Amino acid sequence: MKLIYLIALSLLAYSVYALYILWGRDEYSKEQKMNQSLLVIFLPLIGSIIVHGMVREFDRIPKPRNPGDGQGVDGMPGGMQ
Repeated sequence: MKLIYLIALSLLAYSVYALYILWGRDEYSKEQKMNQSLLVIFLPLIGSIIVHGMVREFDRIPKPRNPGDGQGVDGMPGGMQ
């Protein structure tokens, strides 16, 4: 019986963690966050894995370089000489 409680608590903790990282992101609109939250709530394990995977995948995408940051094409201050 304790094993069932431990599994349920772990599942709840993982779902809360997935929701926490989802709502802490600025990349998603409020509507996307709501839809993904519903997925986590109604399909706890599968939804949490999907949302967590999507957030981790978004972190892997390299951010574009800001052309106005004063760096040249070689990444050195002042650009190529």
